[in-house]
Order: sequence, then C-alpha cells, then structure tokens
Amino acid sequence: MSLAGYLHDVYIGGASMFFVMILLQSFMGSGNYSIVGPYMGEMWPSRLRGSGMGLVYGVGNLGKFIGPAGLALIAGSSNYVSPQATADALIPGFNYFAYWYIIGAFAFWLIAPETRGQTIAQIDQAMSSLTSRGSEITSAVCGIVGGVLTIIIHPFAPLAVFVAVGITVASPTLGGGLLIVCGAGLVYLALGTLAALSLASIGSLVLVVLSGLAIALIFAAGVASIVTGLGKTVGQSAQPATST
Repeated sequence: MSLAGYLHDVYIGGASMFFVMILLQSFMGSGNYSIVGPYMGEMWPSRLRGSGMGLVYGVGNLGKFIGPAGLALIAGSSNYVSPQATADALIPGFNYFAYWYIIGAFAFWLIAPETRGQTIAQIDQAMSSLTSRGSEITSAVCGIVGGVLTIIIHPFAPLAVFVAVGITVASPTLGGGLLIVCGAGLVYLALGTLAALSLASIGSLVLVVLSGLAIALIFAAGVASIVTGLGKTVGQSAQPATST
C-alpha cells in the first residue's frame, strides 16, 4: 500500500506500478479475512458468538469514518466525508492506509492470544479468566478506543498509542508510562490543532469533545496499566521464597 504512493508515477514496460501495487494489496489484504474471521469467532464465548461477531463487524464500520477523516486531515480538506485529496497528499495518504496494517500486525503479535491446538471449551475457559483482570482490560479498552479517536488530533497519532498499548502486554509499567507520555504529547498537538477551529459551529465542538475524550481515555489507559504493573510487582514480592 505504501509503495503505491511512492511509485505512483513509475511505469515498467508500460505497466503502472501504482496499479500493480494496488492489485497486490487487494490480493494479499483480502486474504487475511480467511484467518481473521474464524479467529474472531473463537474469541467469544459459545453463548455470545453470534452476537459478538455482529458487534465486531459493526464496530469495524468505524473505518468508514476514520478513513475519510484521516485523509481530510492529511490533505488539509475541511470535508471529512468526501475529502478532495491533492497530488501532494498522495504519498502520506497511502502511508496512512499502510500503517493501519502495521497496527493490525502489532495487535495480533502482542495482544491476540494463541488458540492453536485448543478446543472451543478450552478457549472459553481461558476467556472467562479475563473477568479477574479488570485493570488490564480497562487499559486495553481505553487505549484502543482512545487511540482510534486520536486520529482527530493527528492522522498518525494512533500508531504511537497502539505501540504503547502493545508494550503494556510485555511491561505494563513501561507501557503505561508511554501512554501517559503520548497523552501529554497529544495535549500539546490538540492545542495547536483545535486553536484554529471556530467553536461557533457544531462540528468544531464535536471535534473538541472527541479530542478531549481521546486524551482522557489514553491517560486512563496509562494509569490502569501502571496499576497493573505495580500490582504484579507487589504480588511477586509477596510470594514466599521456597527452599530447595
């Protein structure tokens, strides 16, 4: 996807590399649904599988808003529904599309649980144990929702937020600290971005509210992750030493 932007004016043997890259992306990108669909079905308890899949696909329609909104910000257009992208926005626009695939790869690599070789009953049992991990779930949900909303502040802001969310899996304290740093940086960016808006319009007020909500969610995710990390540290130190 990213190469399509960089090679948009390159021709080899009369073939446009732009269209070749788009064809390759369509072929490879559509193939991921053969894995993602069944995998998502495994993530829901048996009694909620149908409703859960419907919810997932419904939430996925947020991309119909996020895509045009991000392109509008990149192109400098005020039309968030059908932005008129310029040639100068071609490369950053396709980089913007490409980095969503990178975010998806990070999510599967760092967050998604392994289900290979497990029965549905075993997966259900593992999923039910998540109810005792309140702060971890709070951190993940707030981080993901807040990260998606940060696109209002900067088109590439979600990438930094999602990387920090991924780090919380391996190191909750470090990831939580990075989320708080991301929140502080977004406050700075938001002040510059939103200062140019006219608060007299309803659309501008909605952007201000959503930006504030995104920043609040990211700070909440950072605090919850740090609480998780400190709790694990305390729990490990409280375990009695065993003698051999």
